[in-house]
Amino acid sequence: MKPTPLDPALVIRAYREGLFPMAMEDGTIGWFSPDPRGILPLDTFHIPSRLARVMRRGRFEIRINTAFEDVMRACAAREDDGTWINEDIVQCYVALHRLGLAHSVEV
Repeated sequence: MKPTPLDPALVIRAYREGLFPMAMEDGTIGWFSPDPRGILPLDTFHIPSRLARVMRRGRFEIRINTAFEDVMRACAAREDDGTWINEDIVQCYVALHRLGLAHSVEV
């Protein structure tokens, strides 16, 4: 019996509680809450001057939210230890992206 795909509303509730889903090797979804949890405070985020110089040189094209599903699938296509991203995760996060709740930065 195939597990039920993830529901975006469930993932939103879980994130509010500090949990996030990960695909397990057997196809099930596990829920995790790491301690400590990494958080990027965007209101105080600072680009280091060296990185700012690299960005100004124009060697990289930086886009936001132009290839969300492509980014998800590229992250899922790992050949090493596997990935936490399966098709249910991709579909759920694409739905969250369509709702304006998930974002991608493409470089």
